[in-house]
Amino acid sequence: MANLQQALDSIRDRIENAPKPKVKQTPKPKETSLFSDEEAKKLEREMLGLDVIYKEPNFKKSYSPTQNELVVEVEQNTQVLTLLTKIQVSLDALDKKIETPKIKKEPKISNTKEEAIPYELVKMMISELDDISTAKYQLQTKNGIKEIDLEQYYEISKFITMLKHYKYSLTIDKNLDFEDKNFNLYKDKLNLISQNLLANSFRFFEKSKIISEVIDIGKKIKSDFKLSKIAINDVEDMLSQIDKAVKQEEYKKQYFFSKLLNEKGLILNSITIINEMLGEYIIESSKNLSAVSKDRIQNYIDHISLKSSSRKAYYKFHKSVKDFFRTNFTDEQSLVSLAFFPHKDSANEEIKNKMHKLYKANKMNKKNYFIDYSNLIDNVRIIRNDLAHGNIGKVHKDIGVTIDEILTDFNYLAIEKDFLKKQV
Repeated sequence: MANLQQALDSIRDRIENAPKPKVKQTPKPKETSLFSDEEAKKLEREMLGLDVIYKEPNFKKSYSPTQNELVVEVEQNTQVLTLLTKIQVSLDALDKKIETPKIKKEPKISNTKEEAIPYELVKMMISELDDISTAKYQLQTKNGIKEIDLEQYYEISKFITMLKHYKYSLTIDKNLDFEDKNFNLYKDKLNLISQNLLANSFRFFEKSKIISEVIDIGKKIKSDFKLSKIAINDVEDMLSQIDKAVKQEEYKKQYFFSKLLNEKGLILNSITIINEMLGEYIIESSKNLSAVSKDRIQNYIDHISLKSSSRKAYYKFHKSVKDFFRTNFTDEQSLVSLAFFPHKDSANEEIKNKMHKLYKANKMNKKNYFIDYSNLIDNVRIIRNDLAHGNIGKVHKDIGVTIDEILTDFNYLAIEKDFLKKQV
């Protein structure tokens, strides 16, 4: 038995130690796809809307497509065609909105008008030349090309630039000098006009023939230098308006000049004239109240005009008249009524009574005009005092706008409505 057991153990050991046979593994089948990697990427981009322009797919399969593949291809083509159709519709609509610019014909030389270029540019041109004595500028005129000496062209350009600056500022550069005597004469005349405008000396234009003299010189210059015509005409338009304004009633004349100076940015000059203008309208209107008031007012004006300090006397008279108006026609009950003249005069009561009768007679439809005019006097006084003392707390632009509003109110009350006109 022992020998048999040993034989069995020996057989078992041989079996366990024998080499195990290798098991051959079957490879997993590869996953197949209807599309190549390149086609799949293209399809993914199309489905996500990444490709706007459709490209026909290029299939390289050796076998014929199945029914499923044909269905996918047809669906792709349908989606792309739909997208392309929408794009085409949008492009057609856009084309209708886009206007094709019309080609402008080249202007004929006969219709061409040329104005001198700014003289600073001409100076730059000259600075690039070593010798300008023979330099020419080709000028395009209605008769064709004309050559002009560059030095002369510079002179004309400088003159035109001066006129444009004068039109907007009413000032002349004192350092300007011209070779042409008419240019210098024209400049000196304009400078004289400016001095009187800025000094608010408008009677100068009534007593002199300065405007007609400037216009005559301008005609000569326009005849000799065609390029200066537009600039001279602009200045002459303004001078003609001045000539027309000085022939009007005093307060209308002052209205014109205050508006003109405010437009040029000379606000202190403008508000000073407005301050006198408000009193002037009351004075001239009060002359129509009665024969007595007209006589007394005119006598007083003639009297102060003979004084050496007539300007100061006029200012005092205008202040007295405005104080009279604002204390007699106001919503403030506490104000003490002041007299018309700055001194004791028999016409003070006469003018006061006549003015109050006019106020009461027109109380129903003109009461607000009196109060509005009184408020206008107060507003102008505040602005003028502010400007005269350094313009504290005000911005230039705001004051200019305020002056425009004041002028509009005065034009409505005094010129359009003429609310102090005596009612028959």
